[in-house]
Amino acid sequence: MATRNPYLSSKIVIPAAMLLFMLSYLAMSIDLGTFFVGTSTGEAFFPLILAILGTLLASKIFYDALKEVKQNQEKGEEITEIPIKTPLILTGISFLYITAFHFIGLVPALLGYVFFFMMFFDDKIQHLVRKLIYSAIITGVVYVLYYVIFKVQFDKIFFNVGY
Repeated sequence: MATRNPYLSSKIVIPAAMLLFMLSYLAMSIDLGTFFVGTSTGEAFFPLILAILGTLLASKIFYDALKEVKQNQEKGEEITEIPIKTPLILTGISFLYITAFHFIGLVPALLGYVFFFMMFFDDKIQHLVRKLIYSAIITGVVYVLYYVIFKVQFDKIFFNVGY
């Protein structure tokens, strides 16, 4: 199905949504807290680095999509729609994780994030306990990686518990 306005196609809408979410993440990471604590990195350091890199990458993807649509328009090619349901759901889950991280802390937010991704990509709804166990293991590894190895100080680890 061809679209009337090629700039409203999913080829443009998805990168635009990604860019908006990355800009929101950038704003939240700037507001998150300190970037350095003494000689160690603070809780906002890695989210800020990821937000900057993600925003730059999303900007590049959006620019390339605009350029491709413009070139296709100049050639007289029609843009056909692709389903945007899956990327929008995954982007929404990621945005919820970022928001939850800010309010309830690393452990519950990451646990839910990993669990929902496993549920989304698995076509079998059974094995919920196994998915919870895997989510807990992945959350534990990420916690050890950030807190023990990188020595990132988080405001909130588990709801209002912090360091």
